[in-house]
Amino acid sequence: MSSIGDTLLRMWQNRMRLSLLTSATARLGLSAIIALFTGQLVMAGTANAQKLFSTDKSEGIDVLDFEFAIATPGLAEIAAWSADSKKLAFPQFNSPFAPASAGPWIIDAERRTLSELAKGASAASVMAWSPDGKVFAFAPHRAEKLRFLSTSDFSEVASWTTAYPSFAQCPSVREFKFTEDSDAFWAVCRSDGKIDDTGAAIVGALKLSYPDFRVLDRITFSAPLPSRVSVLKNARFAKIRNQQYFLSLIGSSIGQDTQGTYLYRYFAAAVPLDGDHKPIAIIDFEADNESGASRSPTWFDFSENFESAIVRYGVSINDARRPELDRFFETYDVKSNTKTLAFGNQSSLHCEIRGTVVIPDGKHMVAAASCAEGGGVIVFDLQTGEAVQRRMLVATRFVFLSPDGRRVAASSGAGILFYKIKQNAQ
Repeated sequence: MSSIGDTLLRMWQNRMRLSLLTSATARLGLSAIIALFTGQLVMAGTANAQKLFSTDKSEGIDVLDFEFAIATPGLAEIAAWSADSKKLAFPQFNSPFAPASAGPWIIDAERRTLSELAKGASAASVMAWSPDGKVFAFAPHRAEKLRFLSTSDFSEVASWTTAYPSFAQCPSVREFKFTEDSDAFWAVCRSDGKIDDTGAAIVGALKLSYPDFRVLDRITFSAPLPSRVSVLKNARFAKIRNQQYFLSLIGSSIGQDTQGTYLYRYFAAAVPLDGDHKPIAIIDFEADNESGASRSPTWFDFSENFESAIVRYGVSINDARRPELDRFFETYDVKSNTKTLAFGNQSSLHCEIRGTVVIPDGKHMVAAASCAEGGGVIVFDLQTGEAVQRRMLVATRFVFLSPDGRRVAASSGAGILFYKIKQNAQ
């Protein structure tokens, strides 16, 4: 990268950090702000770093304990934990000045170090580690290709390019997951739009062998509702109760409102990757909305025991043209398919909530928060909807739960913050 490019990248990084930290300057103090810009944020185990984060405030019950933070070259919008929960990989592709070879990057959570994965590796839009720890795979940003690298020296050992068009890809490279034996991987099928339903089954995901990429298995389901238009969205893989599942969300149009906007009813299911792929948990719901705000489900999950489901809605509170979102998230009883909680609007928290994860106790959800007073992470009680803990330092946008369920990483423009989940909360 040229010296001009280096300068522009540093300027962008500093601008991002400054915009996120301005509102918190009074609490952090001038010395802490200087520490962020001089790289002391990286030295998480030093006295300087301990002093820097001595201003981290925790209000409420003890669910999360702050561990350390590492300055990163840009906001990490996605990340992938290694199977042993020791390393966190993330791409740098959101910087307008970042070169095509910027990243992915890896944080060693045990040594608390940051390193670039491989010089010349393309920025990634999706990533995964093999369970045996031998392979790291990622899809270069805006490319329908998977690159498989050996973790011993990060040399490329295989690559796979989908032969399908950009519309209705099956499989696509935008979400994938290795099998437990590391000899195959599952890839989500993405519609990128509407699927005309004529009664045919919708393919949700395909299983491909590695490294020869033969189709071994598939997950299919018929459209759950009588509609000519269905949209497959928010499909992903998740580990629940030490088992791998395919989580799918289908929206089916059920009519139009007076303004001509499509109204949808949603169907969410957790399908085991092994066995006959019979859904173990199913809910369906309408995105009823009393506020008048345009909204749709942006994320969903199931509790560890599959007794409840959580649906999160999204709309920015920073957009003055939109009315308040009438609820932030809902919980459902899976057995009865009834709504058990509709938690109120985001603006009542004076925060914009983006990323969320349900921790293993099944009772709490951790959310990344960008708030009027700075932001941080907020822990919600899933039974009451109350914010039971707030750890406020810098505004965060995304959170990532480690496979062992013991850590949460929160991404901000200044860096990635790591929190330990308290034993009594697991």
